[in-house]
Amino acid sequence: MPIGVPHHDSCGHRYNAGDYQCKLLDGVWAVGPARAGRSTPVAATVMTVSRTQIVLLSVCPVSWHSGVGQPRNVVTNASLDHQQRINRHFDASAQHWKNVYDRRTLEGVIYQSRRSLALQWIQDLALPRDSRVLEVGCGAGLVAIDLARHNYSVNCIDASKEMVALAVKEARDAGISGQLAIEVGDVHTLVFGSGAFDLVIALGVVPFLHAPERALAEMARVSRRGSWILFSFDNRFRLNRLLDPRFAPFPGRERLKRVLTDIGAKLPAEFSANLFSYKAIKTMLERAGLHVERRATIGFGPFTLLGERLFADPLAIRLHTRLQRQADLGVPVLRSVGTQYLVLARKS
Repeated sequence: MPIGVPHHDSCGHRYNAGDYQCKLLDGVWAVGPARAGRSTPVAATVMTVSRTQIVLLSVCPVSWHSGVGQPRNVVTNASLDHQQRINRHFDASAQHWKNVYDRRTLEGVIYQSRRSLALQWIQDLALPRDSRVLEVGCGAGLVAIDLARHNYSVNCIDASKEMVALAVKEARDAGISGQLAIEVGDVHTLVFGSGAFDLVIALGVVPFLHAPERALAEMARVSRRGSWILFSFDNRFRLNRLLDPRFAPFPGRERLKRVLTDIGAKLPAEFSANLFSYKAIKTMLERAGLHVERRATIGFGPFTLLGERLFADPLAIRLHTRLQRQADLGVPVLRSVGTQYLVLARKS
C-alpha cells in the first residue's frame, strides 16, 4: 500500500508519494521505503493513527519486497517495551509461579492439570532415553526436573533472570543439577543449532510473547524432522470471558465500558496475556512446517461479573472440574471454550 506523504527518514533521505509501502509485521503495521535495501530494518519512529500502531522504517531488506515470509529481524520499539514489561513482571513474581503448583486454588488446580496432561502426553510419545529436550519458559524448572529424572537430556531457557535462578535452585535441591542446562534465553532468537531437539516444550509462554509466530518458527527450526513441539496458548473464546459483559464482542462495547466505569465496575487490566483462536494458532504452525497431532482445552474460570468474582475457590474448583469433565468427553461447545489449549504438533 503506497503512502503518499513526503518524509525525511532518520538518515536524512527524502521520500515522495509512492516511495513507501505498508506491511503487517508481527502484528504491527510497518511503513518502509518502496525500494529494496540490504540493511537491517531500523525502527525510526513509532506513531499511532486511529488506535493503530505504525512503525516507520528507514531501510528495509530485500525480503520485504520479495513477498516471501516476514522479515524475522524486525523488532519494534513497542514490541521491545512489551517484552521488557513481561520480563519485569515474571522477575517480580517468580516465587508465585513456583508456589501456584502446590496451592488448592482455582488457578493452581488449572495449572496443575495442564502440567499433568503435558507430562502424560510426553510419556505417550515413548521417546528414547537420552532424547534431547528443550523447555522454553522453564519457570521454576518443575517440568524440566521431571523430564531429567526420566533420563532425557534437558536444556532450559527463560527470559526472566529470577526464574532461571529459581530453576537452578530447584534442580540443585532435587539433586539433579548436573543433568540440566539452565540459562537465560529468548525464544525469538534461539542460540541452538537447527534440528537439535527431539521435543520442545513451551507451557504458558506463547501468551506473553511479542512475536509468537516468530517464536513458533524458531522452535520448529531447532526441532529435528519428525520431532514434537508441545505448548499451550490462552484461548480467545474462553467461556468465562464470553459471559462477562466487559469482554463481550458486540457493537457498542466501548460505550458499555464507559458506563461500567461510571458505576465503578472493574475494567480489564491493561497488562494481560495475549489471547488467540485455535484457527490463528493452527495457521502459525502450518507456516512453520508443523501440523497438530493432539489438542485439548483446559480450565474453566474464574467466572466474573463486571470484574467481581462470582465464586470462591472451593465452589469455583467444583464448577471447573464438572465443566472440564464434559470438555474431556468432547461435549460440543465446552470442548472449545476452556481458558487454555494444550497442543502437540509435529514437524513435517
